[in-house]
Amino acid sequence: MHLSILWNFAALQRTPDAYIPQSKLSALHNAVLAACGGDRALRQGFLDDLQTCRFDPATLLCAGADGDNCLTGPQVETARSLYAGPTNPRTHEILYSGMAAGSEYAWDKVDPDPAPGNQPPFAPIFKWVLGPRWDWRVFDWDRQASQYEAALKDHVNATNPNLDGLRRSGHKLLVYHGWADWLVVPGEAIRYYDAVAARYNGSDNGNRRSKASMGEFYRLFMVPGIEHCAGGAGPDDIDPLSAMVDWVEHGIVPASLVATKRGPNGEIVMQRPVCPYPQVAAYTGVGSEADASSYSCATSGNLRTR
Repeated sequence: MHLSILWNFAALQRTPDAYIPQSKLSALHNAVLAACGGDRALRQGFLDDLQTCRFDPATLLCAGADGDNCLTGPQVETARSLYAGPTNPRTHEILYSGMAAGSEYAWDKVDPDPAPGNQPPFAPIFKWVLGPRWDWRVFDWDRQASQYEAALKDHVNATNPNLDGLRRSGHKLLVYHGWADWLVVPGEAIRYYDAVAARYNGSDNGNRRSKASMGEFYRLFMVPGIEHCAGGAGPDDIDPLSAMVDWVEHGIVPASLVATKRGPNGEIVMQRPVCPYPQVAAYTGVGSEADASSYSCATSGNLRTR
């Protein structure tokens, strides 16, 4: 996450022309919604299904004069860097996932101060690891990135897919993550899920483990339209604890969670089922788009966009 924040800061700050001001983020966000979610996404302000979203920010390249509804060439490259995430230029290894499509409106929180001389978050830790002469402008994404991770990984990384102990104990793991999280980006939750799936689903890699689906003890719920834990255009009021209690104490496997968006007086504005990844909530075509009962869990890529 530290490397991701540094990468995003450097992408925005590398030149004065590279910074994408807040005034342009709405246009970028709406272009993503239209391209990947159609009319429904534009109406509700967030994407229901990001797994099939492919968006090239060059579609917003200014054809003439610069303006709030287009991106300059350097800004297109910035957007591409943010979507890509930090990568080792020598090995092409992905060091951390990039920003998710649909989170663009919140990118001003990544670096709210474009003033020259601004320092990235965690700068004191980078200096502690790499020395006082460390400079983000010439950061080596091969050697220095490896050095930084080696110094901190045993203290802060939680990437080991070995959940044998949890599984043997009969415990359960229920994870939820906002698709519009701009700080701990959602792709990392999926990368961990995929690593666990590779360990427990299918081949047992020569170990004497049951090949039963990991869904029996670990489920991931990706919540559309919410930011870091809460906030955002999507429904962010969920109750994973009750689902965990039902799972552990009553054997009721969580087939979905219900997410609620509330108005200023606590009134319910929208409800939506949140399906276990990789399933997504698909509108059935019957009933109000604001009612959870109008949706069912489906395979990604099979959503109505009108």
